[in-house]
Amino acid sequence: MIRIHRPRKAPDILGAASTRVWAKEWAMGRRKDWASPSAKKALRRVLGRMTRGKCTYCESVLEVTSYLEVDHYHPKSRYPSKAYTWSNLFPACRVCNGAKGDPDHKGSLLKPDVEDPEPFFWVNPDSGELEPHPSLDDAGRHRADETIRICKLQRGGLRSLRLETLESVGRWLNRASDLSHLTGALQAELDCFLDPSTPYKLVIRQMFTIRGKAAFAERDRRKSAKAV
Repeated sequence: MIRIHRPRKAPDILGAASTRVWAKEWAMGRRKDWASPSAKKALRRVLGRMTRGKCTYCESVLEVTSYLEVDHYHPKSRYPSKAYTWSNLFPACRVCNGAKGDPDHKGSLLKPDVEDPEPFFWVNPDSGELEPHPSLDDAGRHRADETIRICKLQRGGLRSLRLETLESVGRWLNRASDLSHLTGALQAELDCFLDPSTPYKLVIRQMFTIRGKAAFAERDRRKSAKAV
């Protein structure tokens, strides 16, 4: 999980007259589904752009490894008044969204559009497990542990993909002895690592940092922070 930069302007669909009616009906328990298929499609399109096509929580590529679903940070079943609130909506893969479910986490889940999740986590280079960062205090460790638990971020497939990414960046660093004169395949590979749509940025930035190339990690953050 990394920082997400949410567009200030909410999608037009959330301000539509029909949506305002749906919101009232949903809050009163008069709707079986919170939004129409066309409204969900419009929201998925905007939310997917917001995260460069990746799941908010596990950073996997959406519509390839899993379908994009509209996730409600505060569950819409427990907070019906927030069902159509722009700041409450995130794109998530079906696995993370299903794992989150309806329990009320009461804000213990990290919210990456208002806080930076990076300092909370460390990827174990031997197992690929996502762990609370060793520098955290008890409160921070609790937030990290809860985020991992709620979204089931220790899934076997995710651990394998994190390890593959760590190893890929490590191999590139071993080959790129002169980082000031990169050409050909080495430059193309770096461009891929720094592309905002590349998954598992937390892993890529960690490897750059622990190998003494923190400037690349910072460069990647700046690229990801640019408006979509």
